[in-house]
Amino acid sequence: MITNGIFIHVLIVYLTLEACFKLEEAGVLYDRLVDGTFSTSDIESSQVIDAIDKRIQTVKDSMIDKRTAQLLIQYMEMVDMVRWFLRSESKSDWLLNLQTLYRMLPYMAASGHILYTKSLHIHLQLMGKLPYEHPEVYKRFFQGLHVVRRSNRFWAGLSTDLVIEH
Repeated sequence: MITNGIFIHVLIVYLTLEACFKLEEAGVLYDRLVDGTFSTSDIESSQVIDAIDKRIQTVKDSMIDKRTAQLLIQYMEMVDMVRWFLRSESKSDWLLNLQTLYRMLPYMAASGHILYTKSLHIHLQLMGKLPYEHPEVYKRFFQGLHVVRRSNRFWAGLSTDLVIEH
């Protein structure tokens, strides 16, 4: 009898062997992006990235009835969401920040942080109205001025609450 743990390990080995070719192609795309021979739009339109995304989704769909696998997938999605949030703050990407905050709402509500959930919901509603009610502020936020930068480095954006604490 195959348990969930063994199933997951076998699946990982299978995916590793199957995906090696696509990952090698993705590595070549990355090298070309770093060299400057490819642009980000070339990478986004690449069939390699689409194939990897489709494969990942296929594997996720095949594990829909495995409880342990579903827990692991949900955990990975939550970690990924936190990574995207940190990335949005560091890169001063306001739209990514709002999108990530929106994705966090159900987790905050489920964890019992009702006041944070209410505040975040109101924040997202107000930010949705910002382009119409305060277009100049929207323009500044869109330019990355919603975070504090102590240096001119690309990944140097900090949330205002972090700056106040230090």
